[in-house]
Amino acid sequence: MENLNDPVEKEFYIDQISKRIAVSKEILLNKFDEKPQKNKSKKRMKIQKTDEKFVDEYIYEDDLLALGIREPKLAKILDDLPEGSLHGDSRNQILKILKANDLEILKKFEDYVKILLLKADERLGNIKGSATDEMKRLIQKVKIQNLQKKKEDLQEKLESAKFREMKIQK
Repeated sequence: MENLNDPVEKEFYIDQISKRIAVSKEILLNKFDEKPQKNKSKKRMKIQKTDEKFVDEYIYEDDLLALGIREPKLAKILDDLPEGSLHGDSRNQILKILKANDLEILKKFEDYVKILLLKADERLGNIKGSATDEMKRLIQKVKIQNLQKKKEDLQEKLESAKFREMKIQK
């Protein structure tokens, strides 16, 4: 409408539009006569990084435990993990309970179990069909993390031994 210079042509189109959308011509004319409002520029907010001490890089271990709690028949797969293979005492205690298939003991950790389940529901959602695959994937991830940790420990020991050997040779 803004590009039309001929007032007769404008009148024709306004009449046609008002009939099609069932709005009076006066309302349309008022709308077209209004000056367009400038878009307010949105202020950009700087996003602050989260404090790294609150980020749990082993949250997948919680997902693994929550799957074991939610799907007790899958807990048998946890037997593949060696004792103490998770990070933190609470996680390892829950792992031990799940491996022993003693769900009554889990009641002692009721709050922690609820937290595990809530976090896992938020991240994993409802994965009934692929729960076994997800459990296997998480177990594999734990195993890989443990192997990497062992590798790092061995490399540190090797470097320390080389350093001591160099000191002795001098």
